[in-house]
Amino acid sequence: MPTPTPNRGYPAPVSSDPANVPGALQDLAKAVDTDLATFPDLIRPRPFFRLSASAPQKMVFSTSQRLLFTDLEENAEGALLTAPVMPVTEVRLTAGCWLLTATCAYGPPAVGALDEILLRLFSTGVAGQLAGQTVHSTPNAADGTRTISVTTLAFVSPPDDVYAQLDFHRVGVIDPAMYPLFSRSLTGLKVSDS
Repeated sequence: MPTPTPNRGYPAPVSSDPANVPGALQDLAKAVDTDLATFPDLIRPRPFFRLSASAPQKMVFSTSQRLLFTDLEENAEGALLTAPVMPVTEVRLTAGCWLLTATCAYGPPAVGALDEILLRLFSTGVAGQLAGQTVHSTPNAADGTRTISVTTLAFVSPPDDVYAQLDFHRVGVIDPAMYPLFSRSLTGLKVSDS
């Protein structure tokens, strides 16, 4: 005689039951299906946002710059504490633990070379730098562009803002006023409220 599982009460055959694999699977499938019918009210979408931009952003006389975003996608759960006015470099999230990812496409400089590209996630609060990713390579003309990304779990506590920053270290002469960044994004998925 099948005994119910301890957590959800699904039928589980015991070794003394007659061998009836199709029947046991069907009973289990029916129990799971009935149980799942009660779940939709319990499962809610998690707060999510995505900032993005595709038009080039030039590094204006600097080798360090916050990424600039022009578009915002957000689900209905209210991920952001305040609605940003576009274009924007930082956002204020609701309190909690967030999975954050930043990406940025970069190309070869017109002159000179890059020794290092660094993409970092920051909080304006006590935490400061949340994560960083470094690449020691310069794209060439054949590469076109390369993409760098960084991901982290971070606890956010308003009124702290979150932003992504790109830095590069140059080799020889390079004109940062002419150095473009291409498509870029900053996404966040709220993992928990605390």
